[in-house]
Amino acid sequence: MLRLSLASRRSPLRGSSLLRRHLSTTSSRPSSDQRPHLLDELTQRGLVQSITSRSLRAHLSAPSSEAQNALSVKRTVYSGVDPSARSLHVGNLLPLMALLHFARYGHRSLALIGGATGSIGDPSGRSTERSALDKAELDRNVASISNQLREFFGRAQEYIERRQDLVEPSSSSSARAATPTPMEAAAQSADGGIEAELAAERAFCASSTEGASAPFPPAPGNAAVDVPQAEDAALGDRLTTTPALDVRLVNNLSWFSGLGVLEFLGTVGRHARIQTMMSRDSVKSRLVPPRSAASEGEAAAETDEANGDALAVGLSFTEFSYQLLQAYDFSVLHSGAWNCSIQIGGSDQMGNIMAGVDLIRRLKAASPAAAQLAASSSSSSPTSAAKPHGGQEKYVDPAYGLTLPLLTTSSGAKFGKSAGNAIWLSPSLLSDFEFYQFFLRSRDDEVEKYLLALTLLPVGTVRQVMGEHAADRKRRGAQRKLAGEVTELVRGVEARKRAEMATRVMFETDLRDVDVDEVVEAFRGTQVLVELGSRDEWVGEDVTKLAAKVGLVKSRADAKRALSSGGLYLNNVALPSSSKSPSSGITTLDPADLLGPPSARQFAILRVGKTEHRVVVVPS
Repeated sequence: MLRLSLASRRSPLRGSSLLRRHLSTTSSRPSSDQRPHLLDELTQRGLVQSITSRSLRAHLSAPSSEAQNALSVKRTVYSGVDPSARSLHVGNLLPLMALLHFARYGHRSLALIGGATGSIGDPSGRSTERSALDKAELDRNVASISNQLREFFGRAQEYIERRQDLVEPSSSSSARAATPTPMEAAAQSADGGIEAELAAERAFCASSTEGASAPFPPAPGNAAVDVPQAEDAALGDRLTTTPALDVRLVNNLSWFSGLGVLEFLGTVGRHARIQTMMSRDSVKSRLVPPRSAASEGEAAAETDEANGDALAVGLSFTEFSYQLLQAYDFSVLHSGAWNCSIQIGGSDQMGNIMAGVDLIRRLKAASPAAAQLAASSSSSSPTSAAKPHGGQEKYVDPAYGLTLPLLTTSSGAKFGKSAGNAIWLSPSLLSDFEFYQFFLRSRDDEVEKYLLALTLLPVGTVRQVMGEHAADRKRRGAQRKLAGEVTELVRGVEARKRAEMATRVMFETDLRDVDVDEVVEAFRGTQVLVELGSRDEWVGEDVTKLAAKVGLVKSRADAKRALSSGGLYLNNVALPSSSKSPSSGITTLDPADLLGPPSARQFAILRVGKTEHRVVVVPS
């Protein structure tokens, strides 16, 4: 059985290029006027593995007063979605939840779908090359996932509007905490304070003319701005209908489709360094182990001969170049109309994210504005706010990355479609009941992590739920809460009702007040529901024969063995095992075994063991 677990938080990079953050947390729900910093809430929820720069906290914070030329706190953040299948899966939920939290805090979130890069496929976290998608399949996947993203964020908006009693209120204009957190206090003490970092960022970014060819100039410090309607449409399709929750959909095909190879090499390849590209984990893990020159030649010849010049191991140039394509995505979103300054991805994406941050740094350093700034700084004295360290000018990153822990199976394997263990978000691929049941089966040592990471329940509410769960674990209250909240958020409130009804039918014994129409609706489209053509197929039928007929077991012999061992259930009550041999034992069914009023169609539940069910509907 598959189990979800948040992967252990090991830094994917070593050295000064990556700063791991251990942000302060609180266990109680804050009041609306003391809302935690966004990074603190993400950390409390287990949604932060690493960040590329500690100044990200200042970048997301507002000045203490609305002074003239103060930075807007509305930033733009993006995360990419791979269209290698026609549906997203549970492994995609973490970055979607992170985008949702950024939007709740007043920032602009971009869901980028790889309409161009999807034809190649990201090698991160893979041991083999992805199968190439033809254009028709890729286009179908892009359209399907685009609709799914609209549904997810649309339902999330409805959830937030419907569940104001459970979800923290969003800030209308500020993402800062009312009082400094311990992390912020430490930053103020060690580095001259949040204000100094913001002042330095203003000084760094105000001189930049990067992106002047965009539809409108970038705001200072890559702050998102409110724009006219025509320009707003250029920022991407809105996935929500309220300005308070700004989530957009963009497709990188829009900028890759007209980009030539020479232009790409001149813009991106010129700033890429082979040594750095080779050091990425996604590359190192796929390289052929070092061998002697002679053995390498022999092995290559053997592989070529056996596979028709297609090497069976190693990394193709296409996959090797993928990090440059993702880096270009970030640079386009950063310098263009979006003014995007933050990229979110799984921990296996850190190499690609750093490639984007590095490209943006190099492009800025090579710009005329950077040269002008260097010349002016050598002949004039910078302001004290921009020199918090005894006169040394403070460097502020132009772009940031934030990685999330991966969802993995209990064995530690990456959770997703590549591993063949996807729990699909699409109801056409996985029923509401099966989706709900996946989370209902969560282990006790996992359920709190999932409540924090995969729901919008406030942290304090999750602590309360876990306290009640600890008092009576047999009721599985925390698992029921998790399954209900995730199903409502992803599939909608009606899907949650159907899944909860189906779960009741499957596992409770008192079903006298259950409506047969609700039962049919709950299981519609699944193999669990079997509708008989007449009552004669039920009345007087041997239960073992019917179990085989409706597909509950492979054969009648299997049903007899289950009956003999006490593992065959009718309406969730074990049928008594026959004192006779399984081959001669007979248990017949009659109308009294059916649930519901006899004047209408009725139903009964057949079960083998704990997980195999059939809901049998009998006409009136």
